[in-house]
Amino acid sequence: MSLFLFIPLFILVVFFAFYVPGRVILAEQKRLSKLGLFVVSIILGVVLWGWQGYLFGFLNLRWLSYIYLLIFLSIFIRRNYFSFKIPKVKFKNLDLLTILIIVVGVFGQIIPFLRNGQMTNEGLFISSNNNVDQIWHLTLVEELVRRFPPNIPSVHGIPLLNYHFWFNLVTAEIVRVFHLLFFKHSLMVCI
Repeated sequence: MSLFLFIPLFILVVFFAFYVPGRVILAEQKRLSKLGLFVVSIILGVVLWGWQGYLFGFLNLRWLSYIYLLIFLSIFIRRNYFSFKIPKVKFKNLDLLTILIIVVGVFGQIIPFLRNGQMTNEGLFISSNNNVDQIWHLTLVEELVRRFPPNIPSVHGIPLLNYHFWFNLVTAEIVRVFHLLFFKHSLMVCI
């Protein structure tokens, strides 16, 4: 799968796995703007996605993640939370310096990791920015996809305890449920 196909697919996955459950839980919030409702829905959806992965994993009922998605999607459609209108954006009080700082900051942080996880003639490309830690997180995600609770990747049979796998649980559940080619592009959901 090419990166240009992977990005729209990843956006759809974020919509179904994060936005829809978060939006259903928030229901009709009058205190939030449309942008605020969108952002808080995604944040709440990430938390819910992690908890469902944790709960269903410990119950050995990981297939319930599909039911989780179907229930929230059916509620989302029934309550008619979707709108196909493109909101009008007002550029009256636009602060160009703030926007420039945000854009430069975002791209400055993304650029070192753009090629991360791509297959080259020499093998898998891992950025030199703390590459040992990135490989550790990739192995934890793969371990979480295969089994729950996870084992320590380097020591078979020893369970990984405490907080160590929570960071990677959301990503692993996305890979497991939606079958994204995580290791080909290694788009880490660092949330």
